[in-house]
Amino acid sequence: MKKSGKENQNNTLRVSVVAALLGAIAGSFITFLLPHVWNYFASPPATLNTTPEELKAWHKKINQDVQAQSLAKDQYYGKWVRWAGTIENINAFPAFKATIRCEKFSAFCNPDDVRTLTVGVRVTILGRIAYISDDVVLLEDCKVEKIHQETAQ
Repeated sequence: MKKSGKENQNNTLRVSVVAALLGAIAGSFITFLLPHVWNYFASPPATLNTTPEELKAWHKKINQDVQAQSLAKDQYYGKWVRWAGTIENINAFPAFKATIRCEKFSAFCNPDDVRTLTVGVRVTILGRIAYISDDVVLLEDCKVEKIHQETAQ
C-alpha cells in the first residue's frame, strides 16, 4: 500500500521534531555536564588541613582499634591530603603499585610516577587517606606533585 503525500509529510515532520528534541536534550546535557567534568579533571581536589602526626595522635586517643577504624571510615578515609616528606624507602608492593615510605606516612603510587625518584629526595604527594593507625598513615591513589630540589641532610 502506497502512502499518500500527506502521510509522508507527517512522518518527515515527526522525524524532524524527534531529532530536534534529541539534539536539544543532548546539547543541554553536554552544556550542563561539561563544566562539572572539566572541573573534576582539571582542578585538584579539596584537601584536608591535617598532618600525619595529628591523625596518628587522634588514633592513639581512641581505646579500641575497631572503634577508631569505624570513626576513621566516616571522618577521614577517602579524603584527599597533600603532604611533603623525605623518601625513606620505595617498594614495588602491592602488585602494580609502588609504595613510597616517607618519615611520617606511606603512599601507594603508580610505578611510572616513582621510577625516577630516589631515597633521600623530598617530595610533595597528593593522595587519599586509606588507613590510620598509631604508627602509620597510608595514602592511596597518590600522585607525586612536586620533587623538591633540596634533599634531606
